[in-house]
Amino acid sequence: MLIVVIALFLPQTAWAEPTNTHLLITEIQTGAEEYIEVNNPTDETLDFSEYRLEYYSANATSYGSPFKTFTATTPIYPGGSIIFSSNDYLNDQATGHFAKTLSDSGGTIRLSKQDGSSWITVDAVGWGSAKLFETSAHTKPGDNKSLSRKINSNSFVDNDNNSQDFDITDTLTPNSTNIKPVDENPQQPVDSDDTPLPSDNTPPDDPVPGQGGANNEEPSIDPRANLQKPTITELLPDPADPKTDANDEYIELYNPNDQIFDLAGYKLQTGNNFTYSFDLSGLSIPPMGYLVIYSKDSNLALSNTSSKARLLDNNSVVINQTDQYNDAEEGQAWSLIGGVWQWTSTPSPGALNLFTITTALSVIKSSKTTKAPKATTPKTTKAKSSNAKATKASPAKKTAKKEEKGPANNFEETQNQQEVHPLMLGGAGLFALSYGMYEYRFEATNFWRRFTRLKIFSN
Repeated sequence: MLIVVIALFLPQTAWAEPTNTHLLITEIQTGAEEYIEVNNPTDETLDFSEYRLEYYSANATSYGSPFKTFTATTPIYPGGSIIFSSNDYLNDQATGHFAKTLSDSGGTIRLSKQDGSSWITVDAVGWGSAKLFETSAHTKPGDNKSLSRKINSNSFVDNDNNSQDFDITDTLTPNSTNIKPVDENPQQPVDSDDTPLPSDNTPPDDPVPGQGGANNEEPSIDPRANLQKPTITELLPDPADPKTDANDEYIELYNPNDQIFDLAGYKLQTGNNFTYSFDLSGLSIPPMGYLVIYSKDSNLALSNTSSKARLLDNNSVVINQTDQYNDAEEGQAWSLIGGVWQWTSTPSPGALNLFTITTALSVIKSSKTTKAPKATTPKTTKAKSSNAKATKASPAKKTAKKEEKGPANNFEETQNQQEVHPLMLGGAGLFALSYGMYEYRFEATNFWRRFTRLKIFSN
């Protein structure tokens, strides 16, 4: 009877579900950027491969057919946390990435664990207009804010009530600390009288430097540490027909070293905001050679209107980035030539980049190298095609030459000199003399009168 009376008068919260018994969803950010944080508040290492995160839209009324799932094969150590984030966000912390999915107005994240052929709920958080939640949904967080699980006495609050267990915070605190605990008292094998037996991996009395061993461990060094980093050297955003964007767009990488460069852990990203990402693990670049990544293999997109690309190393540090291009022309490649990003009309996947550009000038030059056939009529001319053929005497050809631009020597024509008949010259001279006598007749008359007077006086 005493126990019943005490139970009736104790506060209800005293009978809340104990904390620190299972994985918890501890923070969610929606809106412009997104991430989901999962924490292990227990004293045991839990394998996340047995769990998954599920996202349900605000209209969902039951669990079972999630809009999106997030999985990973990684242990979560006691007190550790892992993060799933939207693409190109928290790259140095996230265990996995996803395309932006979480609605700011409402939705539900469920953490479930596999139980035979079914998945059972471990934790769930609903916000905004969500119809799935624990007890009651929390209000939506808004941009640049997050739903953060409350902490009480160094323990996460978990009363299975989303509206009470979470706060909206302006200070985002994504936590991806997941450290394996150190075993301070490793167990040693013992014999029948409880005397510890020597370990099988006991190091020699005088370990050789650099050979490793229990007392001579050396940190592993990335063999690429002393190598030059690969660079992006060419992009083809708009392949010429019959090639297609889906299959034949490509990104070219160059290895400046005299040995193979392993791309384990490296990533390629494209887009003005680097929305698309491709893991290069398992690929390598030959010495002083190229690696061409085609869109059919990577699903990386290069927009015809504007885009750029970048290369990240195994620490998610950007080591190389192209200039942004605009208005890609069909069949032209955005290439690094002489240290400058520029367009070239000669794509060269897996080879040295060449600068060539198709212009009206090159079309005209190519047409001049072809000998024109003998004209049948002065009016025959076709100047719109690189294969056009026209007669020397064609007026249209002469007009076109006045519009051409370039070195003068490229457009000079040899003109035949025609001889003038002597009678034509004589006639022209006589006409000029007659016209002069007519124009200066009064001056000539006055001169003659003065001349005759002077002659009379002199006599």
